[in-house]
Amino acid sequence: MKKKTILVTGANGFLGKVVIRNLLNKGYRVIAMVRPNALAAFHPHDNLTILWADILNYETYVNKVADVEVIVHLAANKYDPKLSFLVNIEGARNIIRLINEKRVKHNRIINISSQSTKHKWKGVYGKSKLEADKLIQSSKATWTTIMPNLIYGYEKGSLFYTIVNYVKKLPFIPLIGDGKWELYPVTTEDVAETIVATIENDISIGKIYELGSLKKITFDDFILLIQKELKIKKPIIHIPFIFGLFMAYIMTKIIKNFPISVDNILGSNQNVSNDSTPAIKDLNISLTPIYEGVKNQLHTKPSMATKDEKIKIAMVGLGKMGILHSTILNTIQKVEITALIDKDKGLLNTAKTMGINANFYTDLKDAIQKETIQAVYICTPTFSHKSVIDTCLKFKIPYFVEKPVFNVFNDYQDILSKKNAAINHRSNSGYFWIYRREIQYTKSLLDKKAIGDVKSYQVNLRHSDVFGQKKGWQFVKKLSGGGVLANPGPHAFSLIQYFFGKGQVRSSKLTYLYDNDVEDEAKVKLEHQKNINGDLNSSWSVKGYPVLTIDFEIKGDRGSIIYKDNKLIVKKDNRVEVNLPYYQIPRERSVYNLNPRSGGDAYYIEDMLFVDNLLETNKKNINNLEFAHDVEYMIHQSYEKAA
Repeated sequence: MKKKTILVTGANGFLGKVVIRNLLNKGYRVIAMVRPNALAAFHPHDNLTILWADILNYETYVNKVADVEVIVHLAANKYDPKLSFLVNIEGARNIIRLINEKRVKHNRIINISSQSTKHKWKGVYGKSKLEADKLIQSSKATWTTIMPNLIYGYEKGSLFYTIVNYVKKLPFIPLIGDGKWELYPVTTEDVAETIVATIENDISIGKIYELGSLKKITFDDFILLIQKELKIKKPIIHIPFIFGLFMAYIMTKIIKNFPISVDNILGSNQNVSNDSTPAIKDLNISLTPIYEGVKNQLHTKPSMATKDEKIKIAMVGLGKMGILHSTILNTIQKVEITALIDKDKGLLNTAKTMGINANFYTDLKDAIQKETIQAVYICTPTFSHKSVIDTCLKFKIPYFVEKPVFNVFNDYQDILSKKNAAINHRSNSGYFWIYRREIQYTKSLLDKKAIGDVKSYQVNLRHSDVFGQKKGWQFVKKLSGGGVLANPGPHAFSLIQYFFGKGQVRSSKLTYLYDNDVEDEAKVKLEHQKNINGDLNSSWSVKGYPVLTIDFEIKGDRGSIIYKDNKLIVKKDNRVEVNLPYYQIPRERSVYNLNPRSGGDAYYIEDMLFVDNLLETNKKNINNLEFAHDVEYMIHQSYEKAA
């Protein structure tokens, strides 16, 4: 059965990240709403789309949610006196507006509220959430409201995270109030499982569920339990409630983002009852006992990784590509760049201006002897790749190498030997183009046989780069491997390999316009299994293409797929069935788009997948060394058979 499409607001919050993961694990298609300019906190996934939008700006998402069947409404602001009422109340109104205007497929809302709405003395969060709940529950929506007690998980932004940091770093634990506040803590995983259960059970429609542990615990005992699991013992110092409330009020006025708010103090000094039995009965869920939950959060969660547990990466080459990859890797939580290697010491300052701080070396071997290095990025000129790869293989370090991997195809013979198989399995090549959205979407259409069996294709690569004789290693065949076919041609060959498998070159014609050493234009004819024939036309001497452009047309026995002028068109039986500008082509992975004009989302995806591959060694990415070998074999043949 086809799974529903779920819109999750507030997706980047500490609960949202766990909800997204659970929904994806259950096979749902998820649209994660993330604030503009924020870095999406998710690993790439085929069923995940990031929607950068401000919940207060209706126009940023109104036309992008047509397929949504359920809205999981998590977006909230807890403590800001102005933003709480804006985000919580106006945000709820906008979600209801989507339903009233029939902008979504169905009118189902899973509304995540808070037990602070039951407090006698409410702060801004309790007041604003109560009003938002009333708006949703009186709307035309088919709603379920979940009211968790204290949600805990070791995620930045949670109260649990703050407490654990206090236990680790402070000589004593300051606690406002007498510590006798009774709470029913519930894990982020249990809340996420409950949300999934409400989606899958219509019995939950129109109901309000309290959610918390079956047994209560005092705040003091909760902190003592955390200390016990961490094997740390520090005194708890109780600060009188009224004095603490006054000080918090003053400090939040003076210091932006002060970690303790008036709402924190009000909430942690008022008992509320909790009855989770209706949720357990209706939804067939189980809730984690407090002691087990705390232990799990502190000892088994991936997010508990310390600085020393991050993957330590060395960057070799601080040119354009080295800086680009370093900047992206700097945004990935599980990565630490520990060494920068380049012959030019002056490039260290460039790296520092990009926020990249690591020890600098002029030689990789020297860095390996002095630093802990678990992976290497090779972003040096093509002719130097082999010596750096040889060093990585000698020290058994996985590597990411920019494309093309080699300027001499025969260099693959030693690299791909059986003795290097384990390292190569975890190594990748820089064929990022295959992760661009038009390529990924086209591949999904081909896999579904949307145009039937493929018969032929034409790929056109154009760039406005060379209009006279140029200097540099890229224009010396002995160093670069060739001209337009060697770089940027590998991008075009990579999508051919990805779509149709390795091809055999039937003929190749090279044209030398400005230099007798490297070609400026090339026309290549290829053939593949299943009687697929193709043409590749490439030139880096075409006016009007300041950004590298690759267009293609694929013909099948039941239609065609055309990508041209940044637009994807699918034709069947002479009818246009799909007509999408580039930015409306579905993106099936979460991304951080460093450079939208040049496919920055694809760069991010390839780096994320490489990091994932280092963590899960049973995985193998598309752009592995065997893939690169097959791509560069076609390039090698193109030169061998050139007329």
